[in-house]
Amino acid sequence: MIIDRTKIGNTDIAIDDSCAIKDPVEWEKASANLWLKIDAALERQERERKEAERKAMEEKKLLSM
Repeated sequence: MIIDRTKIGNTDIAIDDSCAIKDPVEWEKASANLWLKIDAALERQERERKEAERKAMEEKKLLSM
């Protein structure tokens, strides 16, 4: 049975009660792992944004010559 649904970015997440973590130690491990993945995704987005800005500035510079 689906006990919760959420959306992160374009990803829909459905939590089934058969997948529920009941041990507090395992919950902490899973939670920490999730935050690490979210942090890595945000860092990747920031790198991609900066790269796109850099390319746009280079293109603008070339066009203005």
